[in-house]
Amino acid sequence: MKKTIISICTAIALGTAVSCTDNFEDININPNKIYEANMESIFPGSVYKTINAMAELNYNQMCWWARYSGHFGGSVDMNESTSDSFYKKFYVEIIRDLELSERQYDGVPGYENRVAIVRTWKAYIYSIVVSMYGGMPLSDAMIFDPNKFLVKHDTEEEMYRQILDMLKKASESFNPDASSDVLKKDPIFRSGSGTTSDIIKWRKFANTLRLEVAMRATNIAPDLAEQHARECMEHEDWIIASLDDMVAPAWGSDVSNDVSYYYNRFLKKIPTEGFREGDYPRINEYFFIYLRSYNDPRLEAFVDPTETLNQYTVSDTISRPNPYEPGFRDSIAVTYRIPHLPSPERSGILPRGWEVAIDPNSPNGTTKYESPYTGILATQWSLINYDFIKPDAKHVIMNWADACFLKAEAALRYGIGSKSAEGYYYEGIEASFAQYGLTSAVKEYKEQNGIKWNTNGKGLTDFRCLYHADINGEGDFDNHLEQIIKQRYIADYFNGYSAWCLERRTRVLKFPPFFCNSTTEGSNGTYDFIPERYVYPLSEITNNTAAYWNAVSDLLTQSPYPINNVRKGDNLQTHLKMSLVNPLLENADANYMNRTIAYSSRHLQKWYGNTEEEFIKNVQKIYPDVTSSKLLRKYIGYKATVISTYEPK
Repeated sequence: MKKTIISICTAIALGTAVSCTDNFEDININPNKIYEANMESIFPGSVYKTINAMAELNYNQMCWWARYSGHFGGSVDMNESTSDSFYKKFYVEIIRDLELSERQYDGVPGYENRVAIVRTWKAYIYSIVVSMYGGMPLSDAMIFDPNKFLVKHDTEEEMYRQILDMLKKASESFNPDASSDVLKKDPIFRSGSGTTSDIIKWRKFANTLRLEVAMRATNIAPDLAEQHARECMEHEDWIIASLDDMVAPAWGSDVSNDVSYYYNRFLKKIPTEGFREGDYPRINEYFFIYLRSYNDPRLEAFVDPTETLNQYTVSDTISRPNPYEPGFRDSIAVTYRIPHLPSPERSGILPRGWEVAIDPNSPNGTTKYESPYTGILATQWSLINYDFIKPDAKHVIMNWADACFLKAEAALRYGIGSKSAEGYYYEGIEASFAQYGLTSAVKEYKEQNGIKWNTNGKGLTDFRCLYHADINGEGDFDNHLEQIIKQRYIADYFNGYSAWCLERRTRVLKFPPFFCNSTTEGSNGTYDFIPERYVYPLSEITNNTAAYWNAVSDLLTQSPYPINNVRKGDNLQTHLKMSLVNPLLENADANYMNRTIAYSSRHLQKWYGNTEEEFIKNVQKIYPDVTSSKLLRKYIGYKATVISTYEPK
């Protein structure tokens, strides 16, 4: 795969020095100038800036906070300057343009659809802002008054109320019959084979986003959340219902203008600087064990296999028929190559105060367990599928599966909808499999324990045995919600923002903290949980000081888990009001300080089965001419040594 990537990137660098801008017009408008809004030119640029900002957040932080990728070691650090850069991207470069467009055309006959498009996108941006920081300027934002020296920070609840109202107004304003009231070059939803806006799809986005924001408000204002969820579900035909409805704007192919953030961040360096594995997203071990535990074929769609000669060699024990004693079997020690290797978090570092246990099976009784990742080469990791990061990749904001699982959650919480929560749940799994061309495999997947509705599944563990990929679906509301959220988490692969929001508001995944990773103020230096929020931006602290301190006071007053003694409350671990309290905090020191651990490689073993017969059958699916153990050696480096012979009971 690495050679293929190098070839592709070199071809792009050499062959596309001159190209047209695909879906985005005038993307380099001066962000410091206030001008008359031209919606046709400004809106596509706003979309481009949005997906670049979200991709930057995803790559630098959120995709490994979500445990999707392991390309960074896992540090939980944040400062006002980092936070400030995104604040400026959202407010100065995006929201301001949207606000100007909306003000200029709102109320102008014949612009109702286009204003609703702008309003929908503005609501989307504000939903990001409030979920990152907590209370921020909204009602006072973009008031261009030189005499106004304090810009109010609305509280979280105030922001959610306004965002939901924006989306309600937008979804009810769309008129698909107004065929001339469209953008001529829509950057997201294009009608048929043309370039103009598909208003039906825009309405579906607005209403589905409204349902998403309502679910995020369940811990903030339960009655408000239910009201909007019920209203959304009254118009199920206004909810995303196909792959074609997905909200997935694509970057362009002009390498000097509109290609993906990922290309500009690391792919374009490959022809001149070589392939740097540390830059390239690779599958995180915690996410990987959910796929391995339930034989999820989406693994092959999410990440590319390691090049054959670089594949990791597993040590394992399986069985085979004894060639000399009919009815008897041999227990055999085997080694073989596997196509995928996940990236653990800081596998080579033992957290301060931790010890590795003695392996009871060691010959002398004094040898400690050895990590399965000892001596791993950077070329052995399973890298993200190129389609997620290529120059003209799609940035998925909301997929079909998201809509299905949102409806499942609404049905579970409020008993609403045309189907049961179970029906929507299965629909979500089917939608995700369809997205990756795996419809033929979905039936078998759904029949497994943990995947089948109202059943429990026993999952594998990570190499430190800290986390089990169990799915506890049998029982009541909490169990059924666990199934819905975990399936949505899997379906949202590489959308770190979505997963970060899901976990904070539901606490279903409950991943362990990061270890040996932070010098951030308030850290104990051994472990840190994922950030609960971003600290407030430097611009607000220095230029809007009184409002900033009011916002910090509101944050601490409304937070379900306020931390007052770090940065006076404006810190990474003070929970937002949208969040449930992280249940792992209660016994965190007991669980994660001064621990003795035993390493495991079970999540990498039994890759092709428990017996040699199963190995032949399963490897044959990849290499059809495999009919014997000799051919296993040819294709997967299979070697076997007899341990013992036994008669099966």
